[in-house]
Amino acid sequence: MRLYDLIEPYTTIAIVGMCKNAGKTTVLNAMLDELKLHGVRVALTSVGRDGERVDLVTQTPKPQIFVEAGTLVATAEGLLKKCDCSREICDATNISTPLGRVIVFRALNGGFVEIAGPSMTEDIPQLTSVLLRLGAQKVLVDGAIFRKSSARYGVCEAAALCVGASCSNDLDTIVRDAAHAARLLSLPEVDNQPALEIRGALGDFVAAHKDDDCFYIGGALTDAMLNPLIRSAAARPLTLVIFDGSRALISIETLQMMDRLNISLKVRRRSRLLFVASNPYSAGGTHQNAKELLRRLQDSLEVPVIDVKEGAWN
Repeated sequence: MRLYDLIEPYTTIAIVGMCKNAGKTTVLNAMLDELKLHGVRVALTSVGRDGERVDLVTQTPKPQIFVEAGTLVATAEGLLKKCDCSREICDATNISTPLGRVIVFRALNGGFVEIAGPSMTEDIPQLTSVLLRLGAQKVLVDGAIFRKSSARYGVCEAAALCVGASCSNDLDTIVRDAAHAARLLSLPEVDNQPALEIRGALGDFVAAHKDDDCFYIGGALTDAMLNPLIRSAAARPLTLVIFDGSRALISIETLQMMDRLNISLKVRRRSRLLFVASNPYSAGGTHQNAKELLRRLQDSLEVPVIDVKEGAWN
């Protein structure tokens, strides 16, 4: 199984990270290299900003984004001067960012780029349509820190999750948190079982509908919403349904309590998590053993795990 084999079936792919410096840019560059080898016309953009030489928050060096001639790039107007490749402007969109509207250009030669695409995830489908119309065969979306919303159903077809040593100094914590995030992004779809939509407080609504056992939550699902239900006598075998995994904003402890109470969590539209990328390097200097991190992640996850920098698979 190669990286290309995983990403080839999908037109739009989000790259999301568990923390800052999780390795999203490294994965993005690896994808660009793979697609170049196979002659695929690529476009890229970002939710938030990426590609700068030095992290604007931590002031640590960052890998830059290198694009080949012919690549379509959607970035904020204010960052065009920081892209060192020659370019042809293809479209000036009406999508705004703090750094100006999003401009689409085609690289005329190879060079480094900085990208800052739509601030709102909801603008990504509109921008994707522009990029495909201009000839892109595949669109890569670099998601912002903690922004699983770029993996939301209907935004991108599939997602890659980046897990790095920067997330924690403790290996067990890195693996535990990665397994939790991967589980939420891979929640099973509900079958044809009818779900009664929650109106008002979750715990009160469930208690008032004792003859029902499947409930739909229209927005995000949080610990604060679930805790009263978990603590109450209304807690019984239930199925809670959310739209997709990006709406699940719950802790490991809450999900474990749901498991013990036989409260299952399902989705109307399942997100497609392609793989988890393992990054043993930390911007803070507390690195992990690459082989051990890779092995531990594979033991805990049900999706492929890859270290793209080492070219190593589980």
